Amino acid sequence: MDAREHDQAPTGVVIEDNLVGLSPDGSIPVAEEMSAFGVSVFNATDAVVQRNRIAYHESSGIITTNLATGLMVTENTLIGNGLRGLPAALYLAGNIDGAQVFSNLVCANDGSGVAMFKPEGSAQIYSNDIRFNGRRVRSPGIALMGSGHEVTDNYVAYQPGPGVGVVAYPKSGQNMVR
Repeated sequence: MDAREHDQAPTGVVIEDNLVGLSPDGSIPVAEEMSAFGVSVFNATDAVVQRNRIAYHESSGIITTNLATGLMVTENTLIGNGLRGLPAALYLAGNIDGAQVFSNLVCANDGSGVAMFKPEGSAQIYSNDIRFNGRRVRSPGIALMGSGHEVTDNYVAYQPGPGVGVVAYPKSGQNMVR
């Protein structure tokens, strides 16, 4: 990525206090009205996703790619995402350096609660309540890939796969899981 691309990325976008994927009355949408993803952070720095209810998407509730440095995901409820496509509730890919995921309820999604795919940089994942995920795809509650991540003080329970899984692509190291 050249420097010009980084300079043009939106900075400080805040998405908060929304119902994403639900009908205005809070009910579950019928299958033909479901959207693919809830919140997409494809090219932004220091974006904040907080206090949203993100539910019932065909794929992930929150997805990143390309550039999502400094992302903060906090106090969200992610329920029932990944019904047909990418099953992880929160899917982190691309440059996620400095990302923080904390104080979220991640429940009853079809794959991992939090999953990474070929990330650049490192993230902190802490103080989340991650339970009853992996309904369609047997997977870890938190699927780490890459190096330098900190995973601390999360409650991970009732997963059909491991609580935390570390994948080595091309190698993973110096991750702290506590």
